[in-house]
Amino acid sequence: MKVKLGIDCLLESDILKKKRIGLLTNSSGVNGDLKINVDLMLNGGFKIVKLFGPEHGISGAAADGVSVDNAVDPKYGIPIYSLFGDVIRPTEEMLSGIDVFVYDIQDVGLRFYTYLYSLVYSMEECAKRGIEVVVLDRPDPLSCKIVGPTIKKRLDSIVGGYGLALRYGMTVGEVAKYFNKVFDIGADLTVVPMENYEKYMYYDETG
Repeated sequence: MKVKLGIDCLLESDILKKKRIGLLTNSSGVNGDLKINVDLMLNGGFKIVKLFGPEHGISGAAADGVSVDNAVDPKYGIPIYSLFGDVIRPTEEMLSGIDVFVYDIQDVGLRFYTYLYSLVYSMEECAKRGIEVVVLDRPDPLSCKIVGPTIKKRLDSIVGGYGLALRYGMTVGEVAKYFNKVFDIGADLTVVPMENYEKYMYYDETG
């Protein structure tokens, strides 16, 4: 049975429709039919007031390690704030005017991809300001199997840290809960779960 993604479950609910949303996403932020989350949410009555982009930018077009500038969405005129460049954490100004910070990115299951650190840095900044965080869950494409070493705390960086193994064996929603609990972040965190997902699945088994 095909896995139903967090974005698809969110679209069937009204839990965020009265809130001003800041959305951290990129080109992987599609639903089960490969339709773009921003389009789906805006057309579904959700109010996205700010967009945030990780490494490679919100379109996924920037090269590895290249700083990405702030921009404006050409279709909707929504400001896009880069979290990869001179700024890697959302600032007070970036977070002003939003009620909830939503994360929707498909990760690869390996700790050196920077998207997870953009998530945890955002969780930390939102926690300081009492802003709710919602993570739309997606599969770990490498299943729940954990492989490889962790990094010493003194070597933490945006390409590794927070005690994650090389292959960490968690969905992004599970990683968010791990960050929040183990590192006592204190974020007001909600994970929108998937349906029909089993933790032992590899990506080609999810549909």
